[in-house]
Amino acid sequence: MRALSACDLCPCVLRDVTELFDSRLSYHLNILEGAGLISPSSRKRWRIYTLTMLGRALIAE
Repeated sequence: MRALSACDLCPCVLRDVTELFDSRLSYHLNILEGAGLISPSSRKRWRIYTLTMLGRALIAE
């Protein structure tokens, strides 16, 4: 979430930042999305993740 607080990121960059395997990263992204803390969007062929307002509020605390 800290990485997403700096800018919107695709899973490939998040994988490099977190050093998680794809399956583990996908699991965590699904949890964060389900909690309403991040939101995915499609940009051409890419899926990009963004912090939601709730996610930004949590980071600010």
